[in-house]
Amino acid sequence: MLPALIIVFREGFEAFLTVAIIFAFLRKTGRDWLRPAVYAGIVTSIAASFALGWVLMRVNQSLWEGILGLVAAVLVATFVVHVWRTAPRMKGDMEQHLETASSRHSRGLAVAGIFLFTVLMVTREGMETALMLIQVKNTRFILGSLLGIVAAAAMSWAWAHYGHRINLKRFFQVTGLFLLLFTAQIAFYAIHELSEAEVLPHSAAIHTATEPFSPVGVYGKWFSVLMVGVCAAWLLAVSMKDRLQRAHAVIAMLIVVAVVPAAARADATRAQAMMGTVCQITVPDGDAKAIDEAFAEGKRVEGMISTWRNDSDLARLNAGDAGAMSNELSFALVQTVLMARLSGGAFNPLVRPLIDIWKTRDGGAVPTKDAIGAALKRVDLANVETPEGGGVIVKNGAQFEEGAWGKGLAIDKMLMVLRRRGATRAFINFGGQIGKFGDQPFVAIADPAQRDKPAVGLTLATESISTSAGSEKSFTVGGRTFTHLIDPRSGVALPPRGSVSVLHNSAFTADMLSTALYVMGPEAGIKWAKAHDVTAIFITDKNEVMPVGRVPPLEMLDPKFTLKK
Repeated sequence: MLPALIIVFREGFEAFLTVAIIFAFLRKTGRDWLRPAVYAGIVTSIAASFALGWVLMRVNQSLWEGILGLVAAVLVATFVVHVWRTAPRMKGDMEQHLETASSRHSRGLAVAGIFLFTVLMVTREGMETALMLIQVKNTRFILGSLLGIVAAAAMSWAWAHYGHRINLKRFFQVTGLFLLLFTAQIAFYAIHELSEAEVLPHSAAIHTATEPFSPVGVYGKWFSVLMVGVCAAWLLAVSMKDRLQRAHAVIAMLIVVAVVPAAARADATRAQAMMGTVCQITVPDGDAKAIDEAFAEGKRVEGMISTWRNDSDLARLNAGDAGAMSNELSFALVQTVLMARLSGGAFNPLVRPLIDIWKTRDGGAVPTKDAIGAALKRVDLANVETPEGGGVIVKNGAQFEEGAWGKGLAIDKMLMVLRRRGATRAFINFGGQIGKFGDQPFVAIADPAQRDKPAVGLTLATESISTSAGSEKSFTVGGRTFTHLIDPRSGVALPPRGSVSVLHNSAFTADMLSTALYVMGPEAGIKWAKAHDVTAIFITDKNEVMPVGRVPPLEMLDPKFTLKK
């Protein structure tokens, strides 16, 4: 009973995590209309798993039981090791496959892609469960399986409500250890069945020697208890170790700081010019080769979205070439339009005509009211449609501009490459926007009026922080100072008025949100951020620092700034 309980418990919880990642991706990317395909995939997977179990339960010939036992032992052992090796990047890999499956121009193809992906991922867990349960079918496995389902459901509920308190790494380590020990018993049992089928040399002697080690044998029953005991002892040992580590964390840190020079961290840092600014990437020295691939990915994204060149996909689309829009570009543009609608037009990817008349790329100029009125007609979000099947349809001379989201998109893509290459941590500074994983570095937000001076510091827990401020590019006409940031709703370039920093696990989203909140202004921006659960830091032109949402503790790096809650 106990092996069946733990098997179903682990595999059931893995299936839940898989489905949770799929739903989270669809919600994050605005594709909730694909949820029915996921439900259909889950139902299909459950039916397929039960069908396999029904077939396997009717396998009574010793030869086939032995073969299935060896297959199960090999599959389980290799998969446990695979999970241990790939767990840190599993979520990123799944999201990459999901984007490929769901980014289709055809609604039918997107539904089919998500359905097949769900079936593949969930059925894998069901097939493994069936293969393992067949080895313990004579040990009250039905009761154990039912208890395992209850335990998996309870664990899933706890993870959904208190996920930050559950150590998933420990969970998969201890259950993986159990499954590896269990494969040893499966191997014994498989050899026992093959000897019973008389396909091994000296089958009679082998059959007698292995009989006690079967799941119902004298030693087999004790081995089941031993498996649980070993796993429980290991879990107790690592838990005590974790407590000791936490208790002595400060002492250990002081020793490390005192004894180990900063160079021992052995980081590799490189920089390249990209998108009109500098992109700097830092990874552990052993992962330095991955930097070149990350830069290549950044350059590829620049070649897709840059409007500073005429040969990019986005520039060609703006020029009327509908064939220039790939699935990848289509997905990105749809997300920008969705954010524009969500922000009430404070962020607007169609702002290009306003940029042209204000000449923010050429030193700046104040356009006439008629010019602003004509540009606003092209900036109107009614000029772009996003059909449910995917893609965008642009009309009335509307043009996309990547300035408020391009760097964020490139950061996300580069981080994905670094993860895929196995980097344990990475830090990207792309023209002031930060993207990272694997570490919680201390970062500084610049003084809005003087970018070279730090104003506020914080430990960055999210994967990105994006700051929008007027000090980067400004110009003065007739005694009035304007920034490069334009309010798409009024068509007027905004004056300098502090900065807004957004913390988010998507650099792409953080980039768009910081622009939207800056355009809204502190009062409206804070209200909107609270209503939409956005984590942000507003710095006003009066040097007031106002955090919104789950902002980590802030440190004032310049005494002229004051924290106001």
